[in-house]
Amino acid sequence: MNVNLSDNLKRFVRSQLRTGRYSTASEVVRDALKLLRDKLREDTETRAAAQVGIDDFERGDYAPWNAEEARALGRKLLAESKRKAASQRGVAKYREYPS
Repeated sequence: MNVNLSDNLKRFVRSQLRTGRYSTASEVVRDALKLLRDKLREDTETRAAAQVGIDDFERGDYAPWNAEEARALGRKLLAESKRKAASQRGVAKYREYPS
């Protein structure tokens, strides 16, 4: 397979070769294509997840968002995380954030 690149992309490939990270232009292109494939896969997954949310909303299957409840949950999760980290380090005391 032959691929034609613009002058800008050719310069980019050569610059990547100069870094020493890649031995050949083919390696640069393969790595770039893998990144593109992964991005497209992530985009597809994101769109599917968004569609689930849209479908739920359209069915009326949602709960109103409460900022104070979200903050309280965040504080609780942070405190639990700090407790777990402290116990893993063998530290008996830790500082909790005030509610």
